[in-house]
Amino acid sequence: MQHASGWSDYGHSYLGATVDRWNRLCFVSGLLAGWNGQIGTLGDDCRPRDGRLIFSLIKGDHASRVDVLPDGRIFHIAGGGGHWLSLSGIWFTVDRPHGLNIM
Repeated sequence: MQHASGWSDYGHSYLGATVDRWNRLCFVSGLLAGWNGQIGTLGDDCRPRDGRLIFSLIKGDHASRVDVLPDGRIFHIAGGGGHWLSLSGIWFTVDRPHGLNIM
């Protein structure tokens, strides 16, 4: 994942941003430091195909909304109370086999 301006890996002993793809699933995890706006961009092989996805994550010590767009951009939309953001909890399908409806 490429970080946007104003965001970086949190550091210390915490895992930085990682993106893993397993079959048709994409998983984003790690701890970032930053405030608001665009967090980063996912690579071409790990992007949602069916529109904007909305996730509830933890920023600081409060709930926060983070959206992943079909072009791979990830945005912090609202909420949160500190300068760190956990990306753990972002996972989605990147494509579907014909005839399978995954909800």
